[in-house]
Amino acid sequence: MNRREFIKKSTTLALGTSAALSLEGCKNQENNEELEQKKSQAKWYNWSKSLEANPKYIQVPKDEKELISVMQKASQVRFMGTSHSYMPLVPTEDTMVSLAYFNQVSKAEEPLMAYVGPGIVLSSMNRKLEEFGQDYISMPGVNQQTFGGAMSTGTHGTGKDLMALHAYIKQIKLITANGETVVCSKDKESEIFESAKVSLGLLGAITEVKVQNRESFNMKQTIKMETLEWFLENGEKLFETTECFECLYIPNTGKVVMISSQQWDGEIHPKTHSNDEENIQTLKLLRDTLSWSPYLRRKLFDWFTSMNNVEEELYDRSFRILCHHMVTKVNESEYHVPLENGISCFGEVCALMDTFPTAFFFLEIRRVKGDDAYMSPFYQRDSYSVSVHSPVEKNPIDLTPFGAIYRKHKGRPHWGKWHDYSREEIEAAYPKMQNFLDVRKMLDPKGKLLNDYTRKMFV
Repeated sequence: MNRREFIKKSTTLALGTSAALSLEGCKNQENNEELEQKKSQAKWYNWSKSLEANPKYIQVPKDEKELISVMQKASQVRFMGTSHSYMPLVPTEDTMVSLAYFNQVSKAEEPLMAYVGPGIVLSSMNRKLEEFGQDYISMPGVNQQTFGGAMSTGTHGTGKDLMALHAYIKQIKLITANGETVVCSKDKESEIFESAKVSLGLLGAITEVKVQNRESFNMKQTIKMETLEWFLENGEKLFETTECFECLYIPNTGKVVMISSQQWDGEIHPKTHSNDEENIQTLKLLRDTLSWSPYLRRKLFDWFTSMNNVEEELYDRSFRILCHHMVTKVNESEYHVPLENGISCFGEVCALMDTFPTAFFFLEIRRVKGDDAYMSPFYQRDSYSVSVHSPVEKNPIDLTPFGAIYRKHKGRPHWGKWHDYSREEIEAAYPKMQNFLDVRKMLDPKGKLLNDYTRKMFV
């Protein structure tokens, strides 16, 4: 049973009680795109369809030779992965480039290292690494992004000793706007390296990265429900004492789902089926049934959880414990705030979300260790990541008001998730931004890799 199956278990009786009282009330690139050069006939959409574009060309080069030709001939280039970003990083009227053919994974010469192509989807990468007896050190909760897209936007998992994905990269190979090949690492072209780890596709086309992994391992995951009030008082200790910990708040219930994951050396029981979509729809049904009375919604949850010892345990491979396939489409906003502000920030965004009677999709808090990538949201700062979601539906939740809370708590926005920070705010939040801008200008002096949004933010 996964986390959302657990939530479903917590809502079933509430729905039954409600009935007894007679209360009234761009397609996935991995599967859809033709892997060939072509003139675009249809619009490009991101995953949630909050963004669209009608590029002149979509190019899918099969090797570095073709990629260099594309880079040299195009007047403007932006890179696309599986389009899981909610910020306008990809849209262009000229040339979109998919690196879907750059999807190989191979063992490196050094122990527990591998070469990874940026076009591989994380779920596929995990299975490939497993063949070598390796696991990536830190994985995000969703496994549908390409590795290149995930690293380039600062995507992360959770754990006080775990950094974001890009922090475990040891070497990057990229093709610049004029077709030059650059190989960089901590010891070679270090300024380019620290800029390229989180580059938003502004420095060139990444064609290969060398990553540090760990030996394959299993995990035990424990899922419990508590009150939000209890978590706000005790959550900091849980983040300190658990290898991988995260907490989800269910709006208008006063309840949180706490997810603790630890390395496990015993037997595992692999998951054979996921009911994620069904579970989310169960929460939506509860919302639809009781949105007219948040008070009753909360009381039903209180009653049910007080009458039941709600706890689940999972035992599986690490990447199946930590990652899942997300079906319900949402728009998301996530900011990374200093440790001293994280729990308070989470409490405030939960309180604000509770003012929306239609809210049903969870809010999330995770913890991430700092790193040294120039445009990393975790640059030299351990942080709590606090996220809010608005499902794609007729009357979505307006995420704009949450920005005031994040600003108050000195948040840095996730590059791939919705935010409205200005250029000035970004500059103030990133001490090494000028270093990044200098590298960008050196590698792309004519601005071929810029679109309207990135030009406004990074020129």
